[in-house]
Amino acid sequence: MNRLAVFAVRCTATTTIAALAVTAGPAAAAPSEADDRPGPRPTVHHNGHTVAESIPWLSLLPDIDAVDWKYWRSLARQESRQTARERARLEEPLSYDEQEPDDLLGANDSQDSAEPVAGFGTGGGEEPGVSIFGSLTKEDVRIRRLKRPDEDNGSIRKAAATEIPRRTLGVTTEGRIGDGPHGQAGTGNGDFDFFRVRIPAGRQLVTTLTRTGDENRLYPGVTYWNADGRRIANRHSHGNKVTVTRPVEPGTYYVMASSGHTRLRDPFESGSGNGANRQGDYRLRISAVRPDRDFYAVRLDEGDELGGTVDDVGRLSVYDPAGKLVFGSRFDASFIFPDVTPMPGGGRAVVDHSASIDGRYTVEVTSGTGDYQADLEVYETGGEASSSQGTQTLFLDFDGERVNTGIWGGSGVSELSPLSGFLGRWGLAASQENALIDRVVDVVTESVEEDMRAHGN
Repeated sequence: MNRLAVFAVRCTATTTIAALAVTAGPAAAAPSEADDRPGPRPTVHHNGHTVAESIPWLSLLPDIDAVDWKYWRSLARQESRQTARERARLEEPLSYDEQEPDDLLGANDSQDSAEPVAGFGTGGGEEPGVSIFGSLTKEDVRIRRLKRPDEDNGSIRKAAATEIPRRTLGVTTEGRIGDGPHGQAGTGNGDFDFFRVRIPAGRQLVTTLTRTGDENRLYPGVTYWNADGRRIANRHSHGNKVTVTRPVEPGTYYVMASSGHTRLRDPFESGSGNGANRQGDYRLRISAVRPDRDFYAVRLDEGDELGGTVDDVGRLSVYDPAGKLVFGSRFDASFIFPDVTPMPGGGRAVVDHSASIDGRYTVEVTSGTGDYQADLEVYETGGEASSSQGTQTLFLDFDGERVNTGIWGGSGVSELSPLSGFLGRWGLAASQENALIDRVVDVVTESVEEDMRAHGN
């Protein structure tokens, strides 16, 4: 039995199901010199055939490293700009100005203290659109100069202490990738510099690594490890500096300075790298910063479709009446919406959520500093949002797959376990797997059909 179950349902173009999968359009025409379109759609070769490359955000691909990400991100930006231009022609929505002063932190930084946006909703006399104008404030922390650590500090066990937060909430120091015992002059396995920090509750870890010197060949790289040796964030740059900002739970963490394209196989063992490539001097700044978070409260009725975009800052999130995060986004994926959807797009981050119950929902704006504009829209199910019908296809995969979670801001490639790996824990034999798959497909199909009928579709 092929364990990739495929079925189609008839539903409105903007239900939650509609956002899960779309049918790819024709290949883009070759661009002229006068436009900025990303060019013809990439192709892949498989078993002697040449076919158009699948949309990576909607596909289970055999090799994610072969994806032409430059093309797909360029296409996403083009579609987002077009969406923004089209929405700019709509009539002016309700306007709301944040009440928290620009230089203050904490006035609306929680769901309980969220500012109510009056006049927004689908009820009588309410407006279905609102533009929220606010600002995220950067906290100033005292930066203490840290003595240049001695080598070898190339592992979690040998990490240099920063005294964060005992004496300060921020440190700056200098160092060099390549001066340790495993640089090019040593074993050649690669030099890595570790720094230990303890992050208090309510703060995020912010690190900037800047290469110094005119003849520096260093590709600045920063990686965060937790106390168990699990990598929780990493980034490198071919430019002069790289900054990594990560909200973390209270606890001890390890900041690793390195050169890009060099990997450490075991964070507990110095010298376990894959080679000493580009080396050079750097300046490092580590701080534990309290982020500014702005919350706004809106009232939704069951079945309302809420959509939102934000410009100039990095994250937009929606929480249900119980305080549970139901949608968080750092990316504009509105280009995968059906053409007929009225849902907003074109911002730096885009969210959409179908309200399951009546109540007070909160929208959070965070991850960044400075002024922003957040646009929210809401539609009643059965109204404008359901003016067009279409077939949406859902894929249920039971074989497990390699997924690049970095597309959505995760830590990188993860291996998803197949369904067969769970059978023993459930007291099932391998011979029962196909029957279980059939049952799962039946339940999902029934659930989708019930949801459609409940919403009048």
